[in-house]
Amino acid sequence: MQTPTRMKTSSSTKTKGATVAATAAAAAAESGIVSLRHSFHDRAVYSLAIPGQGRKQCYVSGGYDKYLRLVDVRSSKVISSLKGHKGLISSVTFDQTGNLIVSGSADCSVRLWDALSGTCTRTIGSNLGEISSVSISGNNVYVLSSSKDNSLRLWDVRRTGCCVRRYTGSQNTWKNFIKSCFGPGDDVIVSGSEDGCVYMWDRESGQLIQRLNAVHDDIVYDVKWNNAAGLLATCSHDGTVRTFEDDDGSLTQQ
Repeated sequence: MQTPTRMKTSSSTKTKGATVAATAAAAAAESGIVSLRHSFHDRAVYSLAIPGQGRKQCYVSGGYDKYLRLVDVRSSKVISSLKGHKGLISSVTFDQTGNLIVSGSADCSVRLWDALSGTCTRTIGSNLGEISSVSISGNNVYVLSSSKDNSLRLWDVRRTGCCVRRYTGSQNTWKNFIKSCFGPGDDVIVSGSEDGCVYMWDRESGQLIQRLNAVHDDIVYDVKWNNAAGLLATCSHDGTVRTFEDDDGSLTQQ
């Protein structure tokens, strides 16, 4: 078993208590799993993302300290410390290539970052509320943001971060972090809501096409869609997770 070691960091990546403890527990070793513990943030970490393809063996994380840390897993070193947000970072994701990072913050802005250089390439700051989630479409064209002004916004990355659509109807106020995602074929926008319902809009028209009423007995915090399986999963403050199957264009509970 390795003893925890203190990692040397450059001035650009040094943070209070930035240490890494790499410990292979006996039980994990038997199953072939090695657990790494990284402490590159000095406060709570709220979100992280792993690239689906492109860049390998890395992740990006963000939280209360307002920094994004891009970390190489194998070397346990910070590749880049991305600074720019003025508030806590609530959500972060990669695009499909792994070369673009999108982050959302309590400072009401969405930022786009070049993962290779660690520079911010664009700031979208016309949201009216704190950002609760960000996601990017499969073709890397659209960024979807949820904010605490009871609305979701669709941004066209090709048009200097222009807001091309706004979706309303769901409830997302200052009290909670309600998340959204792209649904079937990236043509549908799906969101949780404080009223216990799940809302679905047509991406292009912005029209509400389906509302799953009383899905949960309390706030629906998060929604996830799996294109390959045609499956929607939701989770709630009521302590439950529910799944729905795509049945000829409409969702039915399993």
